[in-house]
Amino acid sequence: MGLTPKDLQYFKDLIEGREVPSWHPWWRANEERLRAEMRRADFLRLKFGNLRSVAETLTQEGIDFQWTPKGRREAAYARLHPSAVDERGHPLPEFRKRAYDGALELFRRGDAAGGEQQLEKALKKIRRKRNEIERGEALAEMQMDGEQLYAEGDTAAGLALLRAVGRWETDSDLESPAVEYARAALRFLGEPRE
Repeated sequence: MGLTPKDLQYFKDLIEGREVPSWHPWWRANEERLRAEMRRADFLRLKFGNLRSVAETLTQEGIDFQWTPKGRREAAYARLHPSAVDERGHPLPEFRKRAYDGALELFRRGDAAGGEQQLEKALKKIRRKRNEIERGEALAEMQMDGEQLYAEGDTAAGLALLRAVGRWETDSDLESPAVEYARAALRFLGEPRE
């Protein structure tokens, strides 16, 4: 039997940012059924490819979808190891402390200068990535983390991440969506363009 119409609708809703469970809780609830019902190669592709494989599956099934910022955030969360996420499928606080070379923890402690310094190190790592897709994904993750942190009340760290992505200069169509989303978020929050 394999994937059901309900599974495909969930995939579309997740990518399009609708209010559905994150990937990890959904996977935990459906893994055994899918293991039993899918061809092994398809099951493993879905298990380890997560939302990238989901998008390929929707395309193969002829289902139109549009990636949203929330969908990209969910894709970033889906790539995390299950031990790094909570029951909702969101990054654990301990995981976030180490993110961006420890910048988030420094911002949390009130050390903005140290946080900015570590954030710059994290940006250098992104710049060194040879693969344009990986750079775009890393920027999208940073942009979504910035919005999420700001929404959760961690304004210093959230704004710092958004500003860092917003300052990124690129003509890459794979990197520029994250940059434009970050700039739009900053404008919405009343931040002047740097």
